[in-house]
Amino acid sequence: MVIGVPAFAVFYNGLKLLTQRKLRSKKLSDVEEYYMNIDCLADESGVSIPFTEESTGIITKKVPKPKRRFALSRAFMKVWDTVVLIVVSVLRIVFMGLRYIFNRIHVWFINTFRGPDSQNKRDR
Repeated sequence: MVIGVPAFAVFYNGLKLLTQRKLRSKKLSDVEEYYMNIDCLADESGVSIPFTEESTGIITKKVPKPKRRFALSRAFMKVWDTVVLIVVSVLRIVFMGLRYIFNRIHVWFINTFRGPDSQNKRDR
């Protein structure tokens, strides 16, 4: 991520500059708002033709929101949130226990095979 984000930023900026250069060479505007809500550009002049319903034949209308089919969805989500909270809490306790056990095994291993002073020398 440390390398990927700056590399993508450089790539994106280079692509943006290349696009702007191509648009300027064709004597078109490089401002993004110019190209919003247009149907097409005229052939030679580069004048934008605005988007209208008549130009495409598509009639836009608002789509109604679908009705909720499940009346129990809120109750289910409350139960689900509680179950997830309990499972996460139990897993946290289990992993804390495993961490303690592995830490004790590590200390035992150091004291048994390297001697009790090796841990103090390593910390200095």
